[in-house]
Amino acid sequence: MFNLNKEIARHICLAQTASDAGKGLNILSLEGDKRAKLWGYSLKDKEIIKAISLINSSKITECQFRYYVVEMPDQNGNKSRVVYFYNTQEKIQISFHTFCGEIKNHKNKGVPMQWDKRNPRENCQKLIEIFNL
Repeated sequence: MFNLNKEIARHICLAQTASDAGKGLNILSLEGDKRAKLWGYSLKDKEIIKAISLINSSKITECQFRYYVVEMPDQNGNKSRVVYFYNTQEKIQISFHTFCGEIKNHKNKGVPMQWDKRNPRENCQKLIEIFNL
């Protein structure tokens, strides 16, 4: 049986795994993460878009996840977007900087939120445990 929230969590955690792999880090471990670890940054944006698409296509009553996309410079001052994901049930937030043009289409959509300053890897690990990924 398809579990919407588990699938969204999986895409978010795969995006974090790909982001880490792009930095040469291998911290998270979840089923089906080999492509994310091999492809790194090039897969991160695809996983973010998949998660956003699932959230947008779901009924609000079924989905524990919300997202928000805002333009914001990265740590080097380059123009980028930040995608925030938030699990309303577990109060877990994970955010990503991205330069992906396709994500620009989602700018200022979703539920406005700000960075909660918690570690995204730790939050992904919580999602991995909660959803048995």
